[in-house]
Amino acid sequence: MNHKWNFNILLIIGIFLLSGCAGYDRVLFITKTNVGLDIDDTPPTAEITIARRELAIVPTYQDTLGEEKTLPLLGSFGLTGGVFNPRISSVFAGGDAAVILVTENKEDIKLDSSLCLAQKPDARGPFKRFWHWITNTDYEKISPHTRAFYFATDTSFGLKVGWKGTGGPYPTSLKLGYNRMELASPPIFVKEGCSDPKAIAKYNARRVATTPNIDDPTPVDVGPWEVKVPSFFASLDNRSNFLTGPADSGVTHVQFFATGKVAKVWVGRSSVQKAIFKRMAPEAAKLEEESND
Repeated sequence: MNHKWNFNILLIIGIFLLSGCAGYDRVLFITKTNVGLDIDDTPPTAEITIARRELAIVPTYQDTLGEEKTLPLLGSFGLTGGVFNPRISSVFAGGDAAVILVTENKEDIKLDSSLCLAQKPDARGPFKRFWHWITNTDYEKISPHTRAFYFATDTSFGLKVGWKGTGGPYPTSLKLGYNRMELASPPIFVKEGCSDPKAIAKYNARRVATTPNIDDPTPVDVGPWEVKVPSFFASLDNRSNFLTGPADSGVTHVQFFATGKVAKVWVGRSSVQKAIFKRMAPEAAKLEEESND
């Protein structure tokens, strides 16, 4: 990953944090992985490591009508084999796709990542609230109907040498091995009405209990408010073999990413789920296979 990409990522993070988007009306999910040699002059770095860094900024809702209070995200990284025959895998998902991916018995669980809230959430960050206050802006009228979904991956495998010009004829960065960064910042959508029957029942019970003189105690057909994040999914599978002869040595590199319905349908395939689960939790997959025999 070069310095320009690092700068752009930091700039995006800074914009999100300063504008108050991340954690209020938007989710920010970032992972960065390095396996191998990393030498750089800015900042001074010299390491041979297996390094994995993850960052997630997700809102936590206090007035949910269910047990969960945060929107679902999933990230995993796996490395097996030796130095000359490694297998590297990663999975990066959110929304319905993440829920479907980790659900074993889909008939007993409602495969929906949305959360039901008793009241409409204020998705504005501190900066937006202050700006709307000093400008006397009606937030309800300017709320956009179209929201951008930022989703990016950057992968390199092999030898990567960079020159910035400050080191003369000498390279300023050297990377040997596997480097990958994943970034997703999907918007959080809020709508009136909730599709979870348990949440609706809880809302109606609370509504009647907290309003003794209510004119119409008849339960409403839908719950109050629902928040949801769009589905996204990205995966990578890299296999290398340099132990055998030249004819058998080689690299197999497969990566995939999708959003929306494509992500949900893709991870809903039983063969995809089995393959990904085996890479994410090999010991658990082995135990399940033995119990099914």
